Amino acid sequence: MSVRVGHCSVGPYAGQIYGAITFADWEAYGKSVQALLADPESQRIYGEITKAFELQERSVLMVEDL
Repeated sequence: MSVRVGHCSVGPYAGQIYGAITFADWEAYGKSVQALLADPESQRIYGEITKAFELQERSVLMVEDL
């Protein structure tokens, strides 16, 4: 898993902050989501984040190496 956070400089989302989390495969994604949902501390942190930020869009991308 890797996490990236950035600042959008141009386009309709200029000035917005974005985040991206990547996983090696769907199994790793599923295990991570299950662990986060079961962890009270993660839920507390998520609650704090949602007080300060508004989720405006969510995307799921799948990439295959050819």
